Amino acid sequence: GGGGGGGGGFTEATFSISLDAACRGRGLGGLAIALGVAHLEMACPEVLRVHAWVKPENLASRRLFERFEGFELAGEAETDAAGNVGMHFILDTSRATTKKGVL
Repeated sequence: GGGGGGGGGFTEATFSISLDAACRGRGLGGLAIALGVAHLEMACPEVLRVHAWVKPENLASRRLFERFEGFELAGEAETDAAGNVGMHFILDTSRATTKKGVL
């Protein structure tokens, strides 16, 4: 299956978050990841892998995905479908794991 999700038989999805500068440093990024992944697992159980791309200079986002249980760094300088180079994290939702999140 390809990317996406939402009942179309897709097995992979891409997760992305962006916060306004005024909202950063308040724990909202971790909350967004935890709630987004939980919702995806309930709404789209066919999704087995979740991809996240982080700009190399965005150390705060890198730390969030590194701390979220299940996301693993797949590559330091990979190119996404749009041609952007970034750190590539993958969450394998098919693994039996208890997600603690980052809350």
